[in-house]
Amino acid sequence: MAIYDHFELDPDQLPYSYPIDIDDEEYLLGFSFNPVSGQIIAELSNDNGLNVSDPVILDHELFSYSQDPRCPMTGIVPRDESGQETEVNLGNINRTVFLTANDIERSDVDNGADTE
Repeated sequence: MAIYDHFELDPDQLPYSYPIDIDDEEYLLGFSFNPVSGQIIAELSNDNGLNVSDPVILDHELFSYSQDPRCPMTGIVPRDESGQETEVNLGNINRTVFLTANDIERSDVDNGADTE
């Protein structure tokens, strides 16, 4: 049973992109594979000029480095909810590792609020 909402990432379709709605705004979420580094790369863009990319790394929120206010507040985090994986790769993405919506308010976490 999934703990978090998931975003689709189909390794058999790379490269590809699809429109998504996050925080009531439309974005284009895309993925490609870098064979040199062996990493899956995520790209996020919108009609307001946002265009950011990030490697897909286990438990690291995508695009979190960006200070661009056009980035959505809801984060996207690659997670293995079973806790068995140590990295993201073509063999485990969308099988044991999923892109999840990190929509817990940061202020709730900082204040120790119950987020369940």
